[in-house]
Amino acid sequence: MERAERSAARARPAGATAQDAGKDDWLRGKLFTPEVILKNQSRLKLSEQQRQSIGQELKRVHAQVAESDWQIMSEGLAVQELIDQHPVDGKRVALLRSGT
Repeated sequence: MERAERSAARARPAGATAQDAGKDDWLRGKLFTPEVILKNQSRLKLSEQQRQSIGQELKRVHAQVAESDWQIMSEGLAVQELIDQHPVDGKRVALLRSGT
Protein backbone atom coordinates (compact mmCIF):
# COMPACT_ATOMS: atom_id res chain seq x y z
CA MET A 1 0.00 0.00 0.00
CA GLU A 2 1.40 3.37 -0.96
CA ARG A 3 1.94 6.13 1.58
CA ALA A 4 -0.95 8.25 0.24
CA GLU A 5 -3.32 5.28 0.37
CA ARG A 6 -2.32 4.52 3.97
CA SER A 7 -2.94 8.15 4.92
CA ALA A 8 -6.33 8.11 3.23
CA ALA A 9 -7.26 4.87 4.99
CA ARG A 10 -6.33 6.36 8.38
CA ALA A 11 -8.37 9.49 7.63
CA ARG A 12 -11.57 7.50 7.06
CA PRO A 13 -13.99 7.12 9.98
CA ALA A 14 -14.30 3.66 11.51
CA GLY A 15 -16.51 1.45 9.38
CA ALA A 16 -16.13 3.61 6.27
CA THR A 17 -15.10 1.84 3.09
CA ALA A 18 -12.89 3.02 0.26
CA GLN A 19 -16.08 3.49 -1.77
CA ASP A 20 -17.46 5.86 0.88
CA ALA A 21 -14.27 7.90 0.78
CA GLY A 22 -14.87 9.19 -2.75
CA LYS A 23 -17.90 11.24 -1.80
CA ASP A 24 -15.87 13.35 0.65
CA ASP A 25 -12.76 13.84 -1.50
CA TRP A 26 -13.58 17.51 -2.02
CA LEU A 27 -13.04 18.01 1.72
CA ARG A 28 -9.91 15.88 2.20
CA GLY A 29 -6.85 17.91 3.15
CA LYS A 30 -8.82 21.10 3.78
CA LEU A 31 -9.66 20.61 7.45
CA PHE A 32 -7.24 19.96 10.27
CA THR A 33 -7.79 19.00 13.88
CA PRO A 34 -7.19 21.64 16.55
CA GLU A 35 -4.31 19.51 17.84
CA VAL A 36 -2.54 19.61 14.47
CA ILE A 37 -3.03 23.36 14.21
CA LEU A 38 -1.73 23.99 17.72
CA LYS A 39 1.26 21.68 17.25
CA ASN A 40 2.18 23.56 14.11
CA GLN A 41 1.19 27.08 15.15
CA SER A 42 4.72 28.44 14.87
CA ARG A 43 5.18 26.94 11.40
CA LEU A 44 1.78 28.35 10.43
CA LYS A 45 2.78 31.71 11.90
CA LEU A 46 -0.56 32.13 13.63
CA SER A 47 -1.21 35.57 15.02
CA GLU A 48 -2.50 35.96 18.56
CA GLN A 49 -5.88 36.97 17.13
CA GLN A 50 -6.01 33.76 15.05
CA ARG A 51 -5.12 31.66 18.10
CA GLN A 52 -7.85 33.38 20.12
CA SER A 53 -10.39 32.90 17.30
CA ILE A 54 -9.57 29.21 17.09
CA GLY A 55 -9.91 28.89 20.88
CA GLN A 56 -13.27 30.67 20.88
CA GLU A 57 -14.55 28.49 18.05
CA LEU A 58 -13.42 25.34 19.88
CA LYS A 59 -15.30 26.44 22.99
CA ARG A 60 -18.44 27.13 20.93
CA VAL A 61 -18.28 23.75 19.19
CA HIS A 62 -17.63 21.90 22.46
CA ALA A 63 -20.67 23.57 24.01
CA GLN A 64 -22.83 22.52 21.05
CA VAL A 65 -21.53 18.95 21.24
CA ALA A 66 -22.25 18.80 24.97
CA GLU A 67 -25.80 20.06 24.36
CA SER A 68 -26.33 17.49 21.59
CA ASP A 69 -24.99 14.70 23.81
CA TRP A 70 -27.36 15.76 26.58
CA GLN A 71 -30.34 15.72 24.19
CA ILE A 72 -29.37 12.33 22.79
CA MET A 73 -29.04 10.85 26.28
CA SER A 74 -32.42 12.32 27.29
CA GLU A 75 -34.12 10.92 24.21
CA GLY A 76 -32.42 7.56 24.72
CA LEU A 77 -33.74 7.42 28.28
CA ALA A 78 -37.23 8.29 27.05
CA VAL A 79 -37.08 5.45 24.51
CA GLN A 80 -35.81 3.05 27.19
CA GLU A 81 -38.73 4.03 29.46
CA LEU A 82 -41.21 3.34 26.65
CA ILE A 83 -39.62 -0.04 26.01
CA ASP A 84 -39.75 -0.85 29.73
CA GLN A 85 -43.45 0.13 29.85
CA HIS A 86 -44.26 -2.12 26.89
CA PRO A 87 -41.91 -5.10 27.05
CA VAL A 88 -41.72 -7.45 24.10
CA ASP A 89 -43.24 -10.87 24.68
CA GLY A 90 -40.49 -13.10 23.30
CA LYS A 91 -42.65 -16.25 23.28
CA ARG A 92 -45.38 -14.52 21.28
CA VAL A 93 -42.85 -13.17 18.76
CA ALA A 94 -41.39 -16.66 18.34
CA LEU A 95 -44.87 -18.08 17.74
CA LEU A 96 -45.68 -15.39 15.19
CA ARG A 97 -42.38 -15.96 13.37
CA SER A 98 -42.95 -19.71 13.24
CA GLY A 99 -46.42 -19.17 11.73
CA THR A 100 -48.24 -20.95 14.54
